[in-house]
Amino acid sequence: MTAPARTIRNARILFALGGVSTAVFLPFFVLWLRSRGLAADQIGFVVAASEAASFLAGPVWSHYADTRVGARRTLIASSLASGITALVLFAVGTSPWLILAAVLLLGAAQAPGTPLSDALALGTLPERETEYGTIRLWASAGWAVTTIALGAWFEHAGLGSMLPLYALSTVAFAFVASRFPHDAPAETTPIRSRLGTLGDAFRTTPRLGWFLLGAGLATTATQAAWTFVPLVIAGGGGGPFLVGLSAGLAAIVEIPVFAAGGAIGRRFSQRTIYVTGIAMYVATMLAWAATQDPELVAILRAASGVAFALVYPSLVLITGKLVPRELRNTGQVLLGTSRDLAPIIGSAAGGLVYTYLGAPALFLGAAACAAIGAVIVWLAIEP
Repeated sequence: MTAPARTIRNARILFALGGVSTAVFLPFFVLWLRSRGLAADQIGFVVAASEAASFLAGPVWSHYADTRVGARRTLIASSLASGITALVLFAVGTSPWLILAAVLLLGAAQAPGTPLSDALALGTLPERETEYGTIRLWASAGWAVTTIALGAWFEHAGLGSMLPLYALSTVAFAFVASRFPHDAPAETTPIRSRLGTLGDAFRTTPRLGWFLLGAGLATTATQAAWTFVPLVIAGGGGGPFLVGLSAGLAAIVEIPVFAAGGAIGRRFSQRTIYVTGIAMYVATMLAWAATQDPELVAILRAASGVAFALVYPSLVLITGKLVPRELRNTGQVLLGTSRDLAPIIGSAAGGLVYTYLGAPALFLGAAACAAIGAVIVWLAIEP
């Protein structure tokens, strides 16, 4: 049964605001940390700690979403908590330990935002889930406009307004999430695992572990590379505008690929689409290893939007097919958790490699890890 047009419209608005919210924060966070006096290896550790907090908190959020309150109420609570903790981070000053403490809280609060949004989106398309990209593209549109505009603003005014703007965006996101129909879980088979819905997902889906391992390894590689691309750009003389422009152009490139996702999905299997996207990432990272020119690095970052638009929806759709429907929220959060675990390793290890071996070594290692992860996913998923 197709969701009402109003619900689909709200899903598009929700994803657009999600793109705006993420764009306010993610592309500029490492530059903000640097402005607070942190070195590259400290930045890597703080980013990794944030992802560790998300990794631990994600299954807790998803358990309550699938068994108690639903994705809608969980998203509202998560968004408001993210806004509050962002303001705490804004207020802590330059103390590395206070920054770390606030970042841990923020990482935990942010954990379910993206995966539960994906779960809501799939719920609006029960009979045509391959059209997920037509909703996801609105996040890319919001990201594109915001990164370019804020890149120019931060170049002129500095990064001081970043966290208050992010807090404001989370409130708007929570408001739109509140407009979705109530989705409290229906009565289902009692949970049999002592680990709650997390354990049930693995018990009912034997291939899930291998799939998450491969996807997590590839994400580790791409996250390690992405985290330090802004520092490469800045180190070559670029500034926040060039960082924001490259991220914004990447999102613009994503939009037509997301829009064509349904047609691509009808022609090719999702695992083929995923491996193709990872192959494009590998080519991009090899090119980054060969040059440190900030403009060329930024152009390559923009071109990688095609890879993202292939990889991200395929992972969401594969997960949606692998796990039982009653564990949909948990399945998407487990996918998000693998993305959270990956940067714990990628950002921390990437910071050390970047500091002691240089950017080329970081990008070459990331390319190798991404290729291995893609092979594991290919073998874990049936044709």
